[in-house]
Amino acid sequence: MSALAGVLRIQQSDRGERTIAAFAIIVVTVTFILRVMAARGQPLTMDETFTGMITSQHSLADFIREARRDVAAPLYYTTLRLLHLGNSDLALRLPSWAFMIAGSALPLVWRIPGQQRSATIAWAALLYLWLPGAIFAVQARPYALLFLTATMQTIAFARLIDRPVLARALVWTGCASLTLLTHYMAAALSLAQGLVLLGVLRTTALRLWPSLVLLLVPAAETLTHLPVLAAFASGDANWLPPITVYNLPEY
Repeated sequence: MSALAGVLRIQQSDRGERTIAAFAIIVVTVTFILRVMAARGQPLTMDETFTGMITSQHSLADFIREARRDVAAPLYYTTLRLLHLGNSDLALRLPSWAFMIAGSALPLVWRIPGQQRSATIAWAALLYLWLPGAIFAVQARPYALLFLTATMQTIAFARLIDRPVLARALVWTGCASLTLLTHYMAAALSLAQGLVLLGVLRTTALRLWPSLVLLLVPAAETLTHLPVLAAFASGDANWLPPITVYNLPEY
């Protein structure tokens, strides 16, 4: 009788999870449709017009020149250039919708070892319902792609902590490279995860040093783009004064 009761509890649990999954799919679908409808006809912001201008260049050389003139990292512009969906408002914003949905669903597809299914579903739901995500999903800017790559990097980091082998370390640094090539401020995430890795794994982490070779790609790109970044950071290129020790509290 106890075994039968256990089987019935498992079946009820499975039915409950399937019900939750079906409800989640309906909510995601309806929300996606509403987001698409809400963005239709909305004019591009000033920053979004830069996205359209950069990705619509006629030649590859012109595209590279304009992308290098912008302060943003190059992966987002390169992705839109390769997709070549067009220059309409919808075409420019459609990849962001896809990036946000993919980033939210990623924990369900690429599981963290040992994480309970309920925790995985809750995490995916929180990612999808994250309020800034609703804004990023309808912007032709790199933030939705950053959301996707940062989620990839975080899952890869958790898997590396679970099993610190070189293969997983390469996946983590590869994801970190994509995140850094999407947005330079993502260096803070990589630094924090690297320090946690050293603190948790200690000498074991040192044996994973060959994986750091993948970070040479974003490092080289950042160095070549540094003059442009320095120009944007100067007082002549923006309306905000440079950050100093004295005005730091104001920021």
